[in-house]
Amino acid sequence: MIADGLGTTLFLAMVFFVAIPGSGAFLVRRRWRRFRRALLEARGAPSVTYGLAHQGGGNGSFRFFGRLEAIQADHTIWVGDRTLSVMVRLDGVPVFVMPHAPTDRPEPPDQTPRVLYWKDLSALAEGTQVFVCGSIVDDQGSIRIEGGPDGVPLVIIFDGPSEELFPQAMWAGRQRNEYWNHLTPISLIAGFVSETLWAVTVVGESRLQAVIALVVALVPVLPLFPPGVAAFYWYRRLWRHARRIRARRDLALVQQATPASRQRRGGNALSRAASRLELVAVALLAVGIGTNGYLLAALAALLLR
Repeated sequence: MIADGLGTTLFLAMVFFVAIPGSGAFLVRRRWRRFRRALLEARGAPSVTYGLAHQGGGNGSFRFFGRLEAIQADHTIWVGDRTLSVMVRLDGVPVFVMPHAPTDRPEPPDQTPRVLYWKDLSALAEGTQVFVCGSIVDDQGSIRIEGGPDGVPLVIIFDGPSEELFPQAMWAGRQRNEYWNHLTPISLIAGFVSETLWAVTVVGESRLQAVIALVVALVPVLPLFPPGVAAFYWYRRLWRHARRIRARRDLALVQQATPASRQRRGGNALSRAASRLELVAVALLAVGIGTNGYLLAALAALLLR
C-alpha cells in the first residue's frame, strides 16, 4: 500500500510539475529557435526595391524596413518607406515586438520579444517601425509580402536604427526560462489540487502518505522559503548567466568578421559552457526543494504526532 501510494504521489508530480511544463518548454524553445533561424535567413535576403517588386521579384525571400502606414479590417497592414509601400496579411502570423534597448548599456536587455497576433495590433500607432521578410507577390498592382523563411512572413516591430535590429533580435530571441511558459501556471495549480485531493484520500489509511503528498503539492513554492531560497537565488543567477552565454553565441552568428569555422567552434564551446551552468542550476534548485521539503515533512510529522 505504501509503495502504491508513493507511486501515485510521484506520478502526479511528474505529470503536472515536469511533463506538462516540459512539453511547453519544448514548444517555446522550438518557436524561438525558428525565430532565430528566420532572422539569419532574413539578414542575408536582398532588400525589396520598387523595380524588383514590379518585375515579379523572383524566387526566395526579400526584406523590407518601413513604417506602419495603415491597418485594414481584413487582417492586412501597410508598411512603407519613402519609395514604396507593401501590404502584409497577418492571418495567424506572429508579430514580434522588440523590447526597448537603452543606449547606455553595453549589452541589450535580457527581455524576450513579445509575441502579438492580429487581435492585439489595433493599438499600434501610425509611424511604428516595422521589419518584414518574405516572398513578394504582385497583388493587382500592389506589392504583397507573404510566406517567408518559415512559411509565414517574419514581422518585427522595433524602435531604433534599422542596422541594430538583427544583433538585438538575435540577442533577445530566446525565452528567459523555458520552464515558465503558457502551460506552467495551469499545470502547477492542477498539480497542487491533485496532490491535495490525493492526500485527503489517503489520510485515513496512512498519515505518512498524506504528509508526503501535501509536501509534494507545495513543491512549486518550496524554493521561495528559507533555507532553500538561497539555492533558488543561485539557480536564477546561473540560469540567467547561461542564457547570456547562449545569447553571445547567437550574436556571433550575425557578425561578419568572424570566419564560419571559428564561429562553429566558438559556438560549440559556448553551448557546452551554458549546458554545464544549466545543469548546476537545476541541481541547486533540486537541493533547495529537497531541503525545504524535508524540513516541512519533519515539521508536519511533529505536529501530527
